[in-house]
Amino acid sequence: MTDSPSQWQLYYLIFFCRLGCEALELTLEEQKVRGYGELRGNNIRVTKATSKSGHSSVPSSLSVPTHSDEYTSGTLPTPRSEGDILSSPNLKAFTFSELKNATRNFRIDSLLGEGGFGNVYKGWIDEHTLSPERPGCGMVVAVKKLKTEGFQGHKEWLSEVNHLGQLHHPNLVKLIGYCVEGDNRLLVYEYMSKGSLENHLFRRGAQPLPWAIRIKVAIDAARGLSFLHGSEQQVIYRDFKASNILLDSEFNAKLSDFGLAKAGPTGDRSHVSTRVMGTQGYAAPEYIATGRLTAKCDVYSFGVVLLELLSGRRAVDKTKVGLEQHLVDWVKPYLGDRRRLFRIMDTKLEGQYPQKAAYAAAILASQCISEAKLRPQMSEVLAILEQLPAAKYANSPASSPLLKSPLRNSRPSPLSLSPRGSPLPSSHFRSGFLRMVLVLALGDLHVPHRAPDLPAKFKSMLVPGKIQHIICTGNLCIKEVHDYLKTLCPDLHIARGEYDEETRYPETKTLTIGQFKLGLCHGHQVIPWGDLDSLAMLQRQLDVDILVTGHTHQFTAYKHEGGVVINPGSATGAYSSITYDVNPSFVLMDIDALRVVVYVYELIDGEVKVDKIDFKKTTTASHSAH
Repeated sequence: MTDSPSQWQLYYLIFFCRLGCEALELTLEEQKVRGYGELRGNNIRVTKATSKSGHSSVPSSLSVPTHSDEYTSGTLPTPRSEGDILSSPNLKAFTFSELKNATRNFRIDSLLGEGGFGNVYKGWIDEHTLSPERPGCGMVVAVKKLKTEGFQGHKEWLSEVNHLGQLHHPNLVKLIGYCVEGDNRLLVYEYMSKGSLENHLFRRGAQPLPWAIRIKVAIDAARGLSFLHGSEQQVIYRDFKASNILLDSEFNAKLSDFGLAKAGPTGDRSHVSTRVMGTQGYAAPEYIATGRLTAKCDVYSFGVVLLELLSGRRAVDKTKVGLEQHLVDWVKPYLGDRRRLFRIMDTKLEGQYPQKAAYAAAILASQCISEAKLRPQMSEVLAILEQLPAAKYANSPASSPLLKSPLRNSRPSPLSLSPRGSPLPSSHFRSGFLRMVLVLALGDLHVPHRAPDLPAKFKSMLVPGKIQHIICTGNLCIKEVHDYLKTLCPDLHIARGEYDEETRYPETKTLTIGQFKLGLCHGHQVIPWGDLDSLAMLQRQLDVDILVTGHTHQFTAYKHEGGVVINPGSATGAYSSITYDVNPSFVLMDIDALRVVVYVYELIDGEVKVDKIDFKKTTTASHSAH
C-alpha cells in the first residue's frame, strides 16, 4: 500500500503540469562545508532536456530560467566594469593581489569552507587601512572566492555586493569589500568565528546548543528578515536556511549569502515573478508551483528553520525513512498537541527547556509553514519570539554526555590566580616535597603559522621547576617550541601532529603516573575530526584511564564508561579549520593515588580564568566525576 501524497508532492505535480509535460533534467550540487557555513548548498536547477528513461525527475528545489537576462549558473559573463556595482562608501575595492596576500595565497590551511560556489578562506587585514596583514595581526576576515565553473555566477555575486553594500543591520553579515579582476570574483566579509547554525545543530560531535541560545538565534535571524522586509525597498531573501545563518563568538546570529536576494514587489503588485530558486526543504511550496515570490516565502523558510531548532533534525534527511525524511511533513501532527510535542523536541536538550515556551514556538512554526495567506509577517513573528521565556535557561549547560568546563557555561570560576587558587605556585610544596604530581597538558600550538607564541600571561605562569610532566598533542610546530617546553620540564611527551617538522614523534603514546594510565594522541592523525565513538574505542585499545587528544582547539572533557577523554585546547589560541573562535587554554592535571583534579586555564577577554573538574578512580572499570 502506498503512502498518500504529501503537500510537497502535490505542489510538484502542479508545477510539472504548468510546464506542459516537458521532460526535465535535474542536476544537483551536493555541497559539504567544513566550518564556515554552506554559503550555497543543495540548490537545484531544472532545464529542458530529454531524459534517457523518458521520465521526469522530482527535484528537491528548483531553478527554472524564465527571463532572457538571467545568466547560466556556473559560468561568468564577459568581464564587466565596476559600473554594475552600486556606489557604497562603506565598501573597499580590493585588488586580487591584496587578497592573495591576506589569505597567504589562498593556502589550504586558511580554508574555512568549500562548496560548488567556490571556497571561503580566512584572511587578515589592517583594521584601519584594510591592507593585507600577516596571520595573527590586524582584523580577521572571511574571503569568498568564486570558482569560474562554480554554482554561483556573476549575477549572484553582483546581487550580494549590491544588497550587502547598501543594507546595514546588526543581524546581517557585514560586507567589507569585493574584488573584480578579469574572471576573478571575490567578497570580503567580517569573520563569523562560530560558523554556521547548521554545523552546531547537525555536525557530528558538535556540542548541543542550549534552549536559550536556540531562541536567541531565532530572534536574531527574525530581526534580520524583518529588517529586509520592512526596508524602504523591500528585499526578499529567498534562501533562508540554517547554513546561511552565521554565528559570532557571542552566538549573535547574522544572515549571510545574498546571492539569491530579490527586490520585493512595488506599487500595486502583490508578488515578483521570477525563476524558481532555493534549497530543498526550505522553499515555500506555492513559490515552487507558481514562481510567484513574496515575503511570505521567507516566512515559510523561517518556520522550517525554527522547526530545525526545536527538533534538532534537518529539513530534509535522506537517512530517515518515509514521512520522516521531510521535517515539515513529519512534525505537523505534533505541533498543535501540547502532550505529544515532546516527540519532536531535540533529545539533546534532555528536557532542559520551558515547556510553555517550546509549545508557543511550535505553534508559531506551524503558522509560518501554513498556507501563504495565513502566515504572519516577519515583524509579527519577531514580536512573538521576543516574548518567549528563555532567560530562565540562559545559564543552563548544553545537554550532552560531555563533562564541560564551567567556563563553557559562563559560570564564575571558584578559583583565582592567587597562590591559593592556582596549583602552580608554591602552595603545593610542603616540607620540601610535593603533595601531588602536576602534569601540564597542551593541545595544538601551530607556532608560528597560526599564532606567534603563547600568550604572555600564560608564559608568566608556566615557570620551570613547578611541573613534573608535560604532554602535548602535537603541532608544536617548530623546534624552538620543543626547546622552550624542555626548559619548563625535561620530562616531555609529544604525539605527532600533521604540521610538525619533527617526524620522529609517535602517533600515540602511553605513560603511567601514580595509579593512572594516560594515553596521548593527536586527533587529526589517528581519529579524523575527533569522532567521539572512535576516541572511546582508541582509549579502550590503549587501555588508559585518561586519553588526552587534540582533535579540536577548544577545551572539552568527555566521560564514558571506559574513562575520560580530555582535549586541552590550544594554548596559543590558534584558529581551527572548524571555525571556532578559539580562546587560548591549557590543562594542568593534579594527580594523586586515586584522584585527578583537572584545572582548566583559559584566556578570555585578556584575563585568565581558572576552573576545575575532579575525577576519582574507582576499583572497577568505571570512573566517576563530579
